[in-house]
Amino acid sequence: MINRVVPLAELADQTQALAEGLATGPTKAVSATKRIVRAQVDEGTRGADDRTPAIAAPLFETDDTRRAIRTFLENGPGKATFQGH
Repeated sequence: MINRVVPLAELADQTQALAEGLATGPTKAVSATKRIVRAQVDEGTRGADDRTPAIAAPLFETDDTRRAIRTFLENGPGKATFQGH
């Protein structure tokens, strides 16, 4: 999937920034997303849809989700920080 195009001169820096954001961001959510994508690849849309509730439900009990919701309500979108738990 392509979600951004950057000049070649910026590619290394942009790639590093993206990798750091994934590594320090909502790691449980990223892991859940990867599991849902894997289900899509292996089992198709119906399989991914069937698995999504069980994969996503535990995320709503994480500190990251609680913090993200609180931060969104208090400060608007894009302000939350994540610790991976």
